[in-house]
Amino acid sequence: MPPRKLRRCLHGRRTLLDHETQAISALSMNFAVFDNPRPSVGEALAAQIAFDHYGISGTAEPLAGERDRSFRITCESGEYVLKVGNIADRPDALEAQSAAIEWALAGDPSLPLAEVVSTKSGSLSGRHGGHALQFTRFIAGAPPRESNTPPGLRRHVGQISGRLSVALRGFDHPTLHRAFPWTLTQLPELAPLLALVDGQRRGLIVDTLGRFEKRIVPVLSRLPHQAAHGDINPDNIVVDLADPDRIVGVFDFGDMSWSPRVIDAAIAATYQCFDTDPAAAMAQVVSAFHAVDPLQSVEIDIIPDLVAARCAQSLLMAARSVGTGSENVDYETGDAELMWGVLTRMEEVGRAQMVARIAAACGFRDQGHRPFEAAMALRMRRLAPTLDLSYDQPVYLSSGEGVWLTDRDGRRLLDAYNNVPHVGH
Repeated sequence: MPPRKLRRCLHGRRTLLDHETQAISALSMNFAVFDNPRPSVGEALAAQIAFDHYGISGTAEPLAGERDRSFRITCESGEYVLKVGNIADRPDALEAQSAAIEWALAGDPSLPLAEVVSTKSGSLSGRHGGHALQFTRFIAGAPPRESNTPPGLRRHVGQISGRLSVALRGFDHPTLHRAFPWTLTQLPELAPLLALVDGQRRGLIVDTLGRFEKRIVPVLSRLPHQAAHGDINPDNIVVDLADPDRIVGVFDFGDMSWSPRVIDAAIAATYQCFDTDPAAAMAQVVSAFHAVDPLQSVEIDIIPDLVAARCAQSLLMAARSVGTGSENVDYETGDAELMWGVLTRMEEVGRAQMVARIAAACGFRDQGHRPFEAAMALRMRRLAPTLDLSYDQPVYLSSGEGVWLTDRDGRRLLDAYNNVPHVGH
């Protein structure tokens, strides 16, 4: 059952329209890390921190960011990135990000991730004046095209996202389980922010939240969960200068969460839908992800809903940034119009067509939801009559992965049948 305030927002829109102040004050999500000013650290202090904690003597150049403060450190031995964490964030947040990078690189050493550099004392994360620190190698590259991206780049975004998904499997940390506005599965908690959205556009977000309630919430518990990067977007990747379709760097694990693994495929696809046909872009990204980390049919089916949810999440956070007068409003609202465009085009294309395009690209055949009786008749025609069924009410399966089976209603079932030790799935 979705949170009560989401049901109230969806089934009684006037609650928000008539009581905007009360709705915003009722928001339970913790925004302290966004409301607290970014660390007051300039170039000179950043260079000093790099020397004091990491033994690196060089010059510092500021980099863009949302809630932390980052610098490019250049010295004779190479280039690095120093991140100074927001004091309102969890004290172990940057340590968790560094540990995730090391875990992923241990599983897939050729992933284009920035290698973590330990402090002089050997720790993954240092501290300066109450702020957590992270130090990584700098990866040279060019920013990718933000909109109407070429198919080759979309496919590489999907492939890299899939590889990262596989590499992060098995990693966990308490930080991944926090209440956090950028965790997509926590979207219902942002519903009161609808009061800050322009009235003409609010309806589209309300509809998106309704679909989240109807299509995503009921299946969340059945989806494979793991550590997810949660933010593969053009600001967090760089491409090869000579080959703009090839990603050479993936950064910023700050939005990591314990989420359904399909979240990373959907979020990566969202940003490739800017100024283009969303069905084609989703199919290209998700099929490349699927080729590396095979998705279940139930995951494929909710991709468009998750993409729309990411758009709504971004738009609600942008509206909050404007409404609260954030000091970083330009950065935090940079994708707003592009997100509106994606939502609008998705409405025009239609959910059924998008799901069909994605499923076909991933090699799923449309079985037309064959009735149970027809499936049983087909089984009798194609299999020997001696292969009888073990259950009075047979399970109607649609896919399998490892020891997990998925039925036509999306339920995941552990296969404990006696032949598993012999042939598996």
